[in-house]
Amino acid sequence: MKRPLKIYGWAWAAIIAATIVTFAVMIIYPSHHELAADPYSIEKIVKVDLPDIAFVESENNLDRSASRWDVFEHRGKFICKLPEETIMTLDDLCQTDSRHWRKTQDRNVYSYYDEGGIDGLYCVFCLISHDGFTINYEVEESEGIFILSALIVVYMILITWGMILLIVSLFRKNPKKS
Repeated sequence: MKRPLKIYGWAWAAIIAATIVTFAVMIIYPSHHELAADPYSIEKIVKVDLPDIAFVESENNLDRSASRWDVFEHRGKFICKLPEETIMTLDDLCQTDSRHWRKTQDRNVYSYYDEGGIDGLYCVFCLISHDGFTINYEVEESEGIFILSALIVVYMILITWGMILLIVSLFRKNPKKS
């Protein structure tokens, strides 16, 4: 009985360590909901140094009755026009990262697009002009549920396993006499 208890103890240690690491990662890296809700996170989203933001107008669909997508829209103006260095960076990104970046030649507007995650977890579309930006960020409302569900299932398995070990140990200590 010592070996199954030892394995059981190590399983608990592993799942607790995995839980701590999971929560640490969730604290360190912002969720898509956090990024989507904050219009001032545009630099984190597009990974480009932009001018400070003068003002922002935001909308979302969080008061909806039915949809599995949380949609955040932000329109803002920069305190100054895009510096030449930023324009050169954006032009370079349009050449080197054409999967995410495009430039509309006639209007000098840069567009950024990204999607991903488990089952298309998020989709972000951003337009950057010389004096402002527009962001449309859609996030699956069940973001993070897969990890949480997996942890709950593993905890339930370990609890069940522990109850079985307890029952087995009780029967071994008190064998029925016939």
